[in-house]
Amino acid sequence: MKAAVSVAVSVAVSVLFTVAVSHAAPQKSFGLAADYQFDPAALTTEQIWDLDPEELNPHLQLWTLKRDVGLRGLQTVPLSKSPKGEPRFGVSVEEVAAVTRSRVRGPGPWYSTMDEIGCWQKDQVPGFSTAKGTRVAADTAAALWEDTLKRELIKLSTQFSRLVESSDEAAVALASVFFRNWLKQVEITWRAKVYQVARSAEWKFYQEGTPQCGKQLRLKFPKPVKERMVAPARDPSRKIIARAPARRWNGLYSIRLSLSTGGDKKLNGVFLLDTSAPRSVISPNFLQLQGIVPSFVEVPGAPLERVRWSGLAGKKGATGLARLASFNFIETGGEKLPGHTFLLYDTDFYDVPEFLAQGFAGVIGNDILRKLVVEFNPGLPAEVVFYEPENFSLGTEKATWEEAQFVSPLSPEDWVSSCMLPEARSERSVVRWNTGEERALVAGFAPKAGETSFQCGGAVLGVNVPIVRPGKDGTSGLPAAGGDWNAVAGEKLLGKGPVTFDFPNGRIWFTEAFAKAPIAKNDSGVTTVFQFVKAERTLNVKALKPGSPAQTLIDAGLKAGMPIVTIEGLPASDLDQWQVEQYFSGVHGKEIGLEWTGAGGANATTKLLLK
Repeated sequence: MKAAVSVAVSVAVSVLFTVAVSHAAPQKSFGLAADYQFDPAALTTEQIWDLDPEELNPHLQLWTLKRDVGLRGLQTVPLSKSPKGEPRFGVSVEEVAAVTRSRVRGPGPWYSTMDEIGCWQKDQVPGFSTAKGTRVAADTAAALWEDTLKRELIKLSTQFSRLVESSDEAAVALASVFFRNWLKQVEITWRAKVYQVARSAEWKFYQEGTPQCGKQLRLKFPKPVKERMVAPARDPSRKIIARAPARRWNGLYSIRLSLSTGGDKKLNGVFLLDTSAPRSVISPNFLQLQGIVPSFVEVPGAPLERVRWSGLAGKKGATGLARLASFNFIETGGEKLPGHTFLLYDTDFYDVPEFLAQGFAGVIGNDILRKLVVEFNPGLPAEVVFYEPENFSLGTEKATWEEAQFVSPLSPEDWVSSCMLPEARSERSVVRWNTGEERALVAGFAPKAGETSFQCGGAVLGVNVPIVRPGKDGTSGLPAAGGDWNAVAGEKLLGKGPVTFDFPNGRIWFTEAFAKAPIAKNDSGVTTVFQFVKAERTLNVKALKPGSPAQTLIDAGLKAGMPIVTIEGLPASDLDQWQVEQYFSGVHGKEIGLEWTGAGGANATTKLLLK
């Protein structure tokens, strides 16, 4: 029997894979040694980032748990030799040790008092919490964690009883894999219940401390979420992690990333940034073209996971399953970003369609983005800037912000805010921020004019904002909160000026430049289309409207079907359709230089003056 080996991991650090092994001596069942204590130190949002990295809305969370779980007395056990005379080893364990510490926020605007409730009501009131009630919720969450560990122990014991390896080192390594995988599943089971269970216990505490309501409810509703948050610094406070030059595809942002597969091997590819994707995705086709067999980066035995990103909206196979891939790290501009796993999924976004000048290696989703502050800047040149979240602020003098949160505490898909859309049925509308949506606004209502104004964070962020109803043009639909007053804000709106997504602090920031910038609209009278002519990607004129600014081009001899060679000196074949529309919309100036090829094959140059 070998000496005991210690294996202890935090629940936030676990490996997702399982290896099946059979024909071993049975492992005796083992128990749980649990230790829970309340930590009186006041909790902050920044501490939640470290204590519970999987918490999606740390700015809203009033309590958290630090949970450490390990195997005590893990030992290798020599087993009978195999029929071929080869040595075999199993493992034994004394117990699973769990140390849990809870912490709650100190006094602040996030707490109400019992005299504000007057009398209790059966239904819970969102946002109403007291310091004592929050402590009850934390204690309940810790008790549920211990209970979940106990109930799931039999599964770990069964796995260990079937473990057989050819050396003691391999047995310990496999036991560690089993343990980490088991712990991840326990974490998923606990998190699926804990918010509802803890809140129910907290509300019961309030019910027991107040008289029952009569016909007239005297409950005072809590302040809006924004007023219950820690206020950002008045002066700007920003620490840059990395700047990444951005290329925009139909208005969507893409950046170049490097992925390490071990040693000196790095893969370089362009990835779309999509806040509607809960998990990042990488194309197996891209890997193969880089000389990497996809199975080389697969996590062995990892369960299949469901894929979601904006490019799948409305398409057959939009709910496909994918295998998990792992890389040593990812980086941009020589700086590492958090996260290293991707879902392997075959889609058509790596292939080059007619309206694109390049293909893409994959999608960066919220599993990576939500741990950062991300600025999307559409200027010339466009760029994406990543900041440290601690103490981040754009300042309140020349910028405005609105609270934003994930609708579900379990799935990082819908990041939403409460904004104002005058034509909606409700005074405040749930707006989902989606950098993977091309249009300006997708809403469950349609004003007669087809446009609306848009107010958020105390400022008018857009006027004459075009609206598309859900289900039209393959749109991805509305936020999970439901209701026909909800809306999805896409890049035609978000891309009109600098906007910053502060996921860790629950804020979205808008600059003065964003508020003042109009939404781009092509009134030039020029309609174009990309086509393949003799195997070459060409930008051709589709139509020219007489009496519009395009009349100058008509007078110069340009006609439908003729190719445009350059726009402002840039080869048209290197542009995307969205970039072409930006030029004809006047985003880059009211005068555009065009070079085009006439019927006789000679090139001509004409200046197009926009209104």
